[in-house]
Amino acid sequence: MDRTRARTIGLTRRRAAAALAGLWAGLAAGPALAALSSRDRDTIAKADAYLNGITTMKGRFEQLAEQGLARGTFYMSRPGRLRFEYDPPAKIRFIVDGTWVGVDDMDLKVVNRYPLSSTPLKVLLSEGIDLARDTTIASVEELPGHTRITMRKDDGLAQGELTLVFSRPDFELQQWIIVDAQGTRTSVRLTDIEMGLDFPVSLFTLYDYGYEDR
Repeated sequence: MDRTRARTIGLTRRRAAAALAGLWAGLAAGPALAALSSRDRDTIAKADAYLNGITTMKGRFEQLAEQGLARGTFYMSRPGRLRFEYDPPAKIRFIVDGTWVGVDDMDLKVVNRYPLSSTPLKVLLSEGIDLARDTTIASVEELPGHTRITMRKDDGLAQGELTLVFSRPDFELQQWIIVDAQGTRTSVRLTDIEMGLDFPVSLFTLYDYGYEDR
């Protein structure tokens, strides 16, 4: 395989993995929004309590983006750490080590790094989550079987939205959806969740065969 084609394939793989976190889509504060009702605030408080109660979590994920459908296994250790492994034949690992979000292309032996603080994943992985304080809440929807909380955040990047979807009545995180300024939508659905497991620190360590800045 020639070098140009290899780099093109590698770039496509990295873009597919980056879509998982919505790295092309910053969240920005939008126009003034209607005041939240007391019921909305109760729902947001419930979401805060659930997210802050997560120490470790493992499960399956299904990612749907314009690049297509991908599946794999995820591992979360809060605060700050996350790992997504795509099912074969993909050779990509997506690792958050507390500071960096790394997209690891095992074929090209390259890790592309992005600051965690500049991605929507910061909302899920930060310590002491307070959605109403840390983001601009766009809407809270109570729908049959699930609750949706949509938010915006001014982090200096392009405008977009992050939606967290929780199951009802047990109120567990099922999905997140990111829509960027161009209307590109990335959905990540979580299944088969296990909580309170022990993970080695090495699971969230970025590999050392080099990286390219975005």
